[in-house]
Amino acid sequence: MPPLQWQRTFGLIERGLQMGTVNVKTVSLTRSDEEAKFLSRLIHTFDVERSQIHEPRNSGLNTNVNRIDSNWHVKPVRKDLQDQRVGLIVRHHSEMKRSLESRAKVITVDFLDSSDRHSSFSYIQSAIEEATRSRSQIPAIMCDVKANEKESVLIVGKYLFQNAEALLHRRSAPYFSLRGIASCEMARVWRKLISFAEAELSLIRGTVKVAVEIDAVNYTDCEHILYEFKDHCAGLRVVTDDRHVDSEIVQNTIAIGHARGTHVIALKERTFTEKAAESEAITGFDGISISNHTAIESMVIIWNYIMPDANQLWKKRKGITC
Repeated sequence: MPPLQWQRTFGLIERGLQMGTVNVKTVSLTRSDEEAKFLSRLIHTFDVERSQIHEPRNSGLNTNVNRIDSNWHVKPVRKDLQDQRVGLIVRHHSEMKRSLESRAKVITVDFLDSSDRHSSFSYIQSAIEEATRSRSQIPAIMCDVKANEKESVLIVGKYLFQNAEALLHRRSAPYFSLRGIASCEMARVWRKLISFAEAELSLIRGTVKVAVEIDAVNYTDCEHILYEFKDHCAGLRVVTDDRHVDSEIVQNTIAIGHARGTHVIALKERTFTEKAAESEAITGFDGISISNHTAIESMVIIWNYIMPDANQLWKKRKGITC
């Protein structure tokens, strides 16, 4: 489908979502009827699951992670996510080529801005197809979406349907970064949605991975959120622009993440100093994700020096829980 036609199609579907009128006929302008039906079922599943999160949190829906199994751990990630020391946040499709050719281990493509969503989606798909044909190496790709928006379900569904097979052929997989997981109930909605999508596409359970942003709203639910995603977790992420490395949120997130066997990544969305990056590596983060392309080389040097191993999950903290 040509980019302009694809953009119009995507816009039509999004308007239908906003008006609550999305159905198979509306989505049928996608690549195939099979894809359209898959997206429609995915959106319906999301609506059904989300409608149930308003029940009281003491109703038994909340998982007591310690009562079930105090020794549970997150399912290991694939090889291309074991080393997340330096990552790039890509805001615009024009930055994609340079990002894919950089020394970043992971690139997180921002799908939060709907104005550039169409171009970014098309570019990612082309890059995956070209890398598969040429057998060239590219960083792991992670799509950044908002967990509380229905449009994100459409993005996730299309990305899975159109790219899962090619990514698996490259010994990678579909990866997403979820922002706005406000509670373990919302985490459960997305866990069920991902499991449903995997079953629909005949993917092994745990193929799709998500990294969850931990913030002031959800950090007290950190361990319960992680438990919901224990088969699908690509790590925890913390925006550290306005946070000291000794803050409760940072320390607790690293403690829980490492205790359960998952990466914890520092997000730098604004300008920062090399000293700040050094302190985050020393503190126990397993990597840093930045939006400044020009700082990639210096970050690689700093993180490789301070943290020569792929991660520092071995750094445990005693007596700290979320």
